[in-house]
Amino acid sequence: MPVKPNTVCAHCGAPVYRTPKRIAASEVICCSTACKAELMRGERVERVETHCLFCGTSIKQSPERAVQRQYCSHRCYLDHVKRDAQICPICSIEFVPDEVGIVYCSKKCGAAARKNRVVIQCHQCEKMIERPASQFKTKNHKTGRIFCSRECRYTFMLVSKSINGLESDFLAEFPMLKFTGDGRFPVNDDEGVMFPDFVLPYTNKIIEVWGDYWHEGEIPQHRIDRLARAGYDTMVVWESEFRYSTDKVRVEVLAFLEMQGT
Repeated sequence: MPVKPNTVCAHCGAPVYRTPKRIAASEVICCSTACKAELMRGERVERVETHCLFCGTSIKQSPERAVQRQYCSHRCYLDHVKRDAQICPICSIEFVPDEVGIVYCSKKCGAAARKNRVVIQCHQCEKMIERPASQFKTKNHKTGRIFCSRECRYTFMLVSKSINGLESDFLAEFPMLKFTGDGRFPVNDDEGVMFPDFVLPYTNKIIEVWGDYWHEGEIPQHRIDRLARAGYDTMVVWESEFRYSTDKVRVEVLAFLEMQGT
């Protein structure tokens, strides 16, 4: 069923249909892009001619734009703007930069700055390493956390881990255990380094307390087998089990630790 026209083209007067929402949002209704172009062409403001303040190039633009734009290009603006003299941080010579953002007086000084390296100690393995002086502007370098490799940075992040709420509650329930999730008890195997959550002092008993979110999809038996190859007897406790079946978990943990009478 054909739609009945409800308005007319502002340029040619032809009847057209537009939705009420479109009519309310548009100042001008046209039947085609050609009519709209012709209508806009007739309403265009006459341009005025100005000249670039630096090179004198002719610029044709609207009167409003002419008040703001005084240069034909950004390059002319940079060349025309007065620049203050500054001191080269490498050779200490005073110079006037050719462009905005220039820091060094020459390419030679720029190359020397890039070669300026500082010898410093890795925050994790204490190995002496070289790093460009420019890198010390970042937050980690300001706090002294500088690493020689990604492995050292990752190890540091694991070691510096503090006890969380779940681990704190578990330790309160089993005070005979010792929290080692902060990295004080590393266990190495052929797959890498592990930092168990809890150990029973003077034994080979290890308990891992896994959060349901952070360890989703992981297989506890794989962790148990890795620690078994290193000589440790391991038990994995899930967060949901500890939170909702505390009595059952207490019995199982004490049986694992061979402390049924405690």
